[in-house]
Amino acid sequence: LATALTALGPSSGRAAPAFLIHQHPRGAGSALLCANATLEAPRKPRVVTRFFTLRVASLTAGIVGAFASAFVVVEGWPVVDALYFTATTFATIGFGDLKPVRPAGRLLTSMCGVAGVGLLGGLVSATLAAWREEFEEEEAGERSAAPWLRPWQGLLALFSLGVVGFKLSEGASWSRAAYLIIGTLSTAGLGDVVPTTSAAKLFLACYAPLAVCAFARAVGAVALRPLDRARRRAQRAVLERYRGRLTPRTFDEVCSGPLVQKLGLSDNDATCTRDQFTLLTLVMQGKVSERDLDECRAAFAALDATRSGRLTTEDLEAWQQARQLRVESFLYRRRVRKLVRWASSAPLEWLQSGLASRREGASAAAA
Repeated sequence: LATALTALGPSSGRAAPAFLIHQHPRGAGSALLCANATLEAPRKPRVVTRFFTLRVASLTAGIVGAFASAFVVVEGWPVVDALYFTATTFATIGFGDLKPVRPAGRLLTSMCGVAGVGLLGGLVSATLAAWREEFEEEEAGERSAAPWLRPWQGLLALFSLGVVGFKLSEGASWSRAAYLIIGTLSTAGLGDVVPTTSAAKLFLACYAPLAVCAFARAVGAVALRPLDRARRRAQRAVLERYRGRLTPRTFDEVCSGPLVQKLGLSDNDATCTRDQFTLLTLVMQGKVSERDLDECRAAFAALDATRSGRLTTEDLEAWQQARQLRVESFLYRRRVRKLVRWASSAPLEWLQSGLASRREGASAAAA
């Protein structure tokens, strides 16, 4: 529906007319009715993706630290070596210069590798989702820069940082540093060039997870580009099918076609409104699914208190009355609970006060 707001709004895509969801009285169709107010086109919930990425990254750091602590205890490695081995195993690189020799260490290594595949997969998927959102936003804004080049620019910057960082920390040549960093990015990890100093190991422990995610993002940019092109071609084909011409076949298709009947978008087989046509083309383009429409209709049905098929002031009054009744019912139940507590405690208080007064009287008589 947010896409429909943008499609029906001005060409800039920044603002669109406000709409109300309308459902036909018989409950079969849905449309968008224009109102007088204006509404800013909602943006994609990137906060969710960023929160997911931060959560997975924090979980990854915590698990790496836990496994490194376990390797320090089980294998007796120094802290830097344990962090280096855990991070490279977690990133599915595995240089092979450090090897567990105890059964418990091998068991921890197996668990670390399995956990690394799962958590890094989640981190990579969140990274690709964030890149996809940026790609679609830049594409919608018709910017000149190709958004699919940005992951490769970031990968090049990360590669340069890795080469310089490993050379400074290890003191290796430029060729050996570039060779090891390429093996780290691609998760090849041949093991013929490995870090030997503590500074280089600590640097790779922090660098390896970032390198794997950046490389996956760059590869995903190339892999998703043909799919995006095919998707855009299919979406344009839907619009070109109805653009500039209306034939008896297309008229029947948009007014009473099988998809229209299945989705329940029209209650009149002889007409098709602009909003019905918009929802139909959105479904045909794959931007809105039948499940999305069902969820929207269910949300509308929950708001339509009068079951009139429209959201009116009567629905607002009905919801306000229902809320007032809930508040009054809550207050009534609270008063009843207080009364019950008082009624259950009052006889005991009377009995205790009576016994106390009798004791005082007996004491006074004895005195």
